Amino acid sequence: MAKLRAARPDEAEALTALVARSKAYWGYDAKFLASCAGELRVRGAQVAARRIVVAEDADGAVLGLASLEGRAPRGELGLLFVEPAAMGRGVGRLLYRDALRRAAELGVRRLLIDSDPHAAGFYRAMGAVPSAGDTGNGLVGFEVVPAALPGWARAWTGGGRAVHLGNVGEFNAQFGASSPDRQQRAAHHYACLAAFYSPEPAALVLPAAVPASWVRRVCRAMEWEGVELYDGLAESPAATTGLSGPYGPARRWPGG
Repeated sequence: MAKLRAARPDEAEALTALVARSKAYWGYDAKFLASCAGELRVRGAQVAARRIVVAEDADGAVLGLASLEGRAPRGELGLLFVEPAAMGRGVGRLLYRDALRRAAELGVRRLLIDSDPHAAGFYRAMGAVPSAGDTGNGLVGFEVVPAALPGWARAWTGGGRAVHLGNVGEFNAQFGASSPDRQQRAAHHYACLAAFYSPEPAALVLPAAVPASWVRRVCRAMEWEGVELYDGLAESPAATTGLSGPYGPARRWPGG
């Protein structure tokens, strides 16, 4: 899974090359790429001011970058580019979600995005709303209101992975566990996800057994990795972590 860190000024040239490769991926000709090279250039002296963050793999190879620019209450997602070979692996989603988190922490209430037309579907899928009017530069305008993590949740989780059971878990356990209605059971399983309030859960605790295929689908859709699952049963064998509790044995995703 990719990890994020602040970009360094001495990476500016390499990051500029990554941006160029990512832009060229969409089939633009050399003349067009040359016309926007200045706008897409990353300058070492501006790395900190543009709040550039990079995503890298376990070997330290940079997979993508994003910049968060402007001052509260209005900000801009100036850059969000992914290495072509890393596209489709969740790198863009990771960078986008991190930019929203950082924007909220800075007090940004309106984040503007000028998207390449080929990336418009990505931003729509991420919940960004198309802006009114034409950007005038061939790009597609979007905006989003970054949502800050409530103070109590930030203090409790530290912004990290956490599990919350207590009343929420007990409340969810009352819904549909033995219901013969398939839709009610499905709603019950999804409702249990409300027991977790953090950027990425450390575990899923479900009062009823769920198919392994359901777990795979949810974890992939949410891009969760290394998640403990407590549900008692599974359709297929899975590695056991050695933990157990009132919700049955624990399994780890991915791996089952």
